[in-house]
Amino acid sequence: MPLAALRETVINAFVHRDYSRRGSDIKIAVFDNAVEITSPGVLPNSISVENILSEGRSEIRNTVIALVFKELNYIEQWGTGMAKIRNSCESAGLKTPQIKENAGFTQVVMFRPADSSKCRRIVVETNEKQNVLCGQERKIINFVEANQQINLKEAMELLGVKESRARELLGLLVKKDALVKNGSGRSTFYTTSNKKKSA
Repeated sequence: MPLAALRETVINAFVHRDYSRRGSDIKIAVFDNAVEITSPGVLPNSISVENILSEGRSEIRNTVIALVFKELNYIEQWGTGMAKIRNSCESAGLKTPQIKENAGFTQVVMFRPADSSKCRRIVVETNEKQNVLCGQERKIINFVEANQQINLKEAMELLGVKESRARELLGLLVKKDALVKNGSGRSTFYTTSNKKKSA
């Protein structure tokens, strides 16, 4: 599951929950097929689930908390959270998250792969062998296909990960013959290998 989507959903739960409901807490439930984040309080009357999913509409319930989160750079721009969650999940080949209201609570359901070891596949054929690329690896390949190349910094920004994780993923893709390493040091960049197709 994309870290960016999980992070954004938890932030939204803290920023938009109804703090007047004492004795109620934010709950995170992890299942084999989904992660559910449930927050006390329902949506404001002026906003529907459809508004959030289709338009990204947002109404700040807790102004002070929201401003603190924005000052800490946990919130980049008002009203972009749900779009970021949806796009991160779809880029990872997962189903679109759901928003539900029930018994005074708002719940976001993010779906996990049916088999966590599998996801929508890109098959890279080299020397008569096949390698399956999943999740973050596939996102890197998609970026390279659109931009001809990628470097370490771009991979970090694309995935929202630290340098060590980006370097690890790029190295794995080189080992799988999905990417070719070019240059050295800070000038290193990666391009796709010649024999590659989607499946």
